[in-house]
Amino acid sequence: GGANSGIISSAGLFNPAYGQVGQNLVGYTITSGPCVAFAQSSIVVNRFISAGFAGNQKIVYCKNDPQVNMNSFVLNPSEFWSGSGMTGSMFDPKSAALGSNNKIVHKTLSQPNGTLCPDESTISVTVNEVPGLTLSANSYTGSVPFQVKLNMDVNTTGQNTGGKGSWYIGDGSEPIGIVNTSHTFTYQGSYTVVANYITPEGCVADAILDRPITVWETPKVNFVYEPDEITTAN
Repeated sequence: GGANSGIISSAGLFNPAYGQVGQNLVGYTITSGPCVAFAQSSIVVNRFISAGFAGNQKIVYCKNDPQVNMNSFVLNPSEFWSGSGMTGSMFDPKSAALGSNNKIVHKTLSQPNGTLCPDESTISVTVNEVPGLTLSANSYTGSVPFQVKLNMDVNTTGQNTGGKGSWYIGDGSEPIGIVNTSHTFTYQGSYTVVANYITPEGCVADAILDRPITVWETPKVNFVYEPDEITTAN
């Protein structure tokens, strides 16, 4: 028998699930006629700590995303992490490999004795590419109305084809949702043009045109003559 009800059966089967974390006293008695013998021992039960992840999660990041604490994805946070892009419990997409081959390992140890009942779980983290973005214009100075052709060069390995580009002209007009486009400036001024490109996976790259677009007013031509009335005496 034991101190806890059900901790051990009469056949001597000890069930840790019914024990308490720590010391569990177990007593054994045997009789033979009027003679009784008794012995007692202590069995230590460690608390099992699962290293499992909470649910069936698909973890995906972009290469330029900030670091994330991977303890937010597990049932029992710990300090025992390893794998591509890991420093302690922090995963940094910038230092991880592109693709889904980032194997992240989480380990836990039992309590109070950390040498027993270890657990380990592994998950794959996907890191998607953020393409390079270069902007250019066919001309940077002109007079109203000034039409400029704008080009967006997306430097990608090919997995980000089919994304969406947007231009922000800066003259009060609505954003232009196309990779290569043209725009007519109708007011004088200096305009800083920016653009972004969103990959099919949702990763965003942005860039600024290498120099501002400068637009002048169109000169107005007229004649001035004197005197304003001309006679034959002139």
